[in-house]
Amino acid sequence: MEGRIELLPEKHRFDIHNRDASPSLQRAVMGLVGKEAVFTLTGRLRAEATYCARHNTIFQGLAADGAKLALWKLWRAGYRLVNFIHDEVLIEVPENSDLAQHTREIERLMIEGMQQVVPDIHITVESKSIPCWIKAGV
Repeated sequence: MEGRIELLPEKHRFDIHNRDASPSLQRAVMGLVGKEAVFTLTGRLRAEATYCARHNTIFQGLAADGAKLALWKLWRAGYRLVNFIHDEVLIEVPENSDLAQHTREIERLMIEGMQQVVPDIHITVESKSIPCWIKAGV
């Protein structure tokens, strides 16, 4: 902030020198230093990320990139992706098919997708196969 203090209105520069914090000073400072670009470890650019988002992107962005690759692999393998929320994927398979075989293949593809972005980390997948999706706790 030292190099950018002259970019603030005079009132806020005065407040900083007097150590007089206020919500308007916080907004003014965050407007100058709060948003910058950050790259994930896979090279994807996240523009105008806040301070917290920039530091979180290193981990969350990498997880998102691995999840996207896993979803791509599942889709390319012909699976019907019904929903994806955070780290859970809901996939519909034909009712009379070999559920155990589908589960193994889905797990394999999900692990492969994540290992493309973190090859040195042991990846595991938990799965549950049920004939009808129901929301837990309902």
